[in-house]
Amino acid sequence: MNSVSASETSEYFKNFYRIPAAAAGEIFTLEPDKLKRNALTLGAVGLVYTQDEEIRDYWMDNLKSDGMDDVTGFLDELGSPEGGAVIHGATALTAWVMDDDYLMGTTAMSIQSVFLSQVFAESSKRITGRERPRDSGGDSTLWGEEGMAFFSGHASGAFAAMTVFAERYKHRPLVYWGTYGLATATALSRINEEAHWASDTLMGAMVGYGVGHLTLRYSPFERSENTTLLPLVSPDAWGLAVYHSF
Repeated sequence: MNSVSASETSEYFKNFYRIPAAAAGEIFTLEPDKLKRNALTLGAVGLVYTQDEEIRDYWMDNLKSDGMDDVTGFLDELGSPEGGAVIHGATALTAWVMDDDYLMGTTAMSIQSVFLSQVFAESSKRITGRERPRDSGGDSTLWGEEGMAFFSGHASGAFAAMTVFAERYKHRPLVYWGTYGLATATALSRINEEAHWASDTLMGAMVGYGVGHLTLRYSPFERSENTTLLPLVSPDAWGLAVYHSF
């Protein structure tokens, strides 16, 4: 494996402030296309917000079950900091064993993307103070309390991580759709757990997706690969299978 150059390392760490600055520029902009995109994003979240209670009630009455709880419990663990550490540790170890710079760079960017998404999520939670569904008595309008609902850290983290992997391996359809599918399932699991309202998960997913793309925009790493990631789904396990060309 080619060692990471000093310039790559320097650029990588500079991105911890470049990406937040770029995110601010994407939000506070006068460019017509970006203003339209931002308006559509806020409009979508606002529309879902008006239906938060109805979505929660429908989910609890029609979708929640012991089987669903088992699946969402697994996804909840997968989207936790511990789960993220296991996933990134596994891909980093695979990259080291397989002598694969591309996968190692992808892992490093995914970690950076997740970290920044969680800074945004935790900041938003403390500023907005929205109550979680399970603590609100079914009232979705409780803001400025001590809640930590808006927006979902699991959703933003899952999309921040998986966007990097999906876009870096987008020429592999199974990887592309599998990673985005896993991120979507992780976000939806938070509704089943009554940890977040639907609008919380939607906003988190959009933030994670955006941070992931900004991370890719400032990538200091190589852009060719010789390792294939494929989704692995069985009755007993979900994950990623790694195939390497020597």
